[in-house]
Amino acid sequence: YQLVIPAPDLVVTSVGILEESPKAGDQVHVKAFVKNQGLSAVPSGSGWFVGFDFNGAYMSWQYGKDVLEPGESAEICSADTIALPSAAYTITATADAWSDGVKVKEADESNNALMVAMPAP
Repeated sequence: YQLVIPAPDLVVTSVGILEESPKAGDQVHVKAFVKNQGLSAVPSGSGWFVGFDFNGAYMSWQYGKDVLEPGESAEICSADTIALPSAAYTITATADAWSDGVKVKEADESNNALMVAMPAP
């Protein structure tokens, strides 16, 4: 048998642009949906966040709510905006949990990021 220690497991299930029907040059926010598919909550007093990259370059990060229970999902949006390019682009969102400046051990640390190729607007 295998001993399983309950731990949170944050995964990004989708990413996109918050604004409806943006055009090239518009300032847009990036959004992501994050799910805790682990067997325990992100510990109370901790926090989780999402870092956003746009075309492979760091854009911003945003804190999520304090607790994300097992099976629970939440939408999170970038605080900063970026000008939407006229060509195709990529968005990467990476979710992680921290407590007092220390990374929270997750059930699987290899599944925290999702990169999506987006078409030209």
